[in-house]
Amino acid sequence: MPRAKGMHRSVNLVEGDELKLLCEPWGWPLPTMEWRRESGPLNFSDPRITVSADNNSLVIESVVIADRDRYYCMLTSRINDTEVLESNKSTVVRVKGMF
Repeated sequence: MPRAKGMHRSVNLVEGDELKLLCEPWGWPLPTMEWRRESGPLNFSDPRITVSADNNSLVIESVVIADRDRYYCMLTSRINDTEVLESNKSTVVRVKGMF
């Protein structure tokens, strides 16, 4: 079963802060990983949003109120191309205004 380490249950930020989520997948076979948010797909064309080369971290620079959401680290492992095992970890991100 795929598993992940490293995510907090929730994060509290103020507008302008940087959000960094870390998700370290483990298991056999090593799972593939995808970042999602509950309200819809992540907008990777937004220059504030980046994912590390190994896909283990998601960074949103200068968060805004619209970034409030539940973010998921979705894990998938395939065994013999027939059985698919999935699991996820999530973090609730709260963002409050500066004033």
